[in-house]
Amino acid sequence: MMKPRDRVINSIERSPIDRVPLDGWFRPETMIRLREYFKTDRSEEVLRALGIDIRDIRMDPPESFKPEYILPAQRLSKDFESFYATMFDEWGIKREAGSTDEYWHFTYHPLEHVELDDYAFPDIDAPGRFERARELAKQYSGEFLVAGNATLGLFEEAWALRGYRTFIK
Repeated sequence: MMKPRDRVINSIERSPIDRVPLDGWFRPETMIRLREYFKTDRSEEVLRALGIDIRDIRMDPPESFKPEYILPAQRLSKDFESFYATMFDEWGIKREAGSTDEYWHFTYHPLEHVELDDYAFPDIDAPGRFERARELAKQYSGEFLVAGNATLGLFEEAWALRGYRTFIK
């Protein structure tokens, strides 16, 4: 049996593989149910049980950034720990949880309120941004293919900053 990393690389290079490589990302409520099904409290064990060949890593907000959460007293879901919330991220984008408490909606777009030349972009080199990514890359790179993952792509981040309607004009 091939190592997951070799399977993915061989697939990209069109070399022989023992099976199709798998990647997977699961919403939190789905991962909770998968951990219950596989009788584990570790997401890594779920990924291994499912034969996922790729491990995603991403940058974090810097150590100095503390997100602003506004949490109402009511808890909406009894199946998993989750609260209806409003959050401002390090970009100044406001996100609010939807009525099901599963998806975020962008409700404040900083570049609708300030000119681009006056906007202070987050510091990419701020301490704490890549420490966890480095640790995970070191941990997984021998066995798995490690891939960078951005929760939002360039398009989504741009319209979250500007507002969708403003962005597509």
